[in-house]
Amino acid sequence: MNTTYSQSECRHALQSIVRDLQQGRLTLSEIWQQKGLLWQELGWSKAQLKLWLGCLPGIERAAVDTDDPSYGFASASNDKSVAKEAQQNDLGESIVAIVADVGRPTPIKIILSKLPAGMVATEVMVRKAAQGHPRLMMMGPLVRLK
Repeated sequence: MNTTYSQSECRHALQSIVRDLQQGRLTLSEIWQQKGLLWQELGWSKAQLKLWLGCLPGIERAAVDTDDPSYGFASASNDKSVAKEAQQNDLGESIVAIVADVGRPTPIKIILSKLPAGMVATEVMVRKAAQGHPRLMMMGPLVRLK
């Protein structure tokens, strides 16, 4: 029995997860348990799987505040731009709370370290959310309240 994945088998296994998510929602734990050998072969932790799932285009994450969120594709009737805007607004509101809590203009790296559990963002995402939020503005590399 083959106990390792080749590169093409890893790619195929990841694509099969995407196909499974197109069929319906799965929790992080379900995805983790279904492909245990794959995660071992890739050297991924559950946090890395969560990050990968969060980066997939069209994926919605439900139950964000739990340790075991569920993932699935947005329904065909939903406008993807509306879902993306809602996600940016959530990030923007989180940034507002962080900057207000810090009490001064805050570097993006600090904001990233203080995001709520389960919220995954990059520096570019934080910058765009800050630029698009009515209560925030960029001041060089810092985010501040208007």
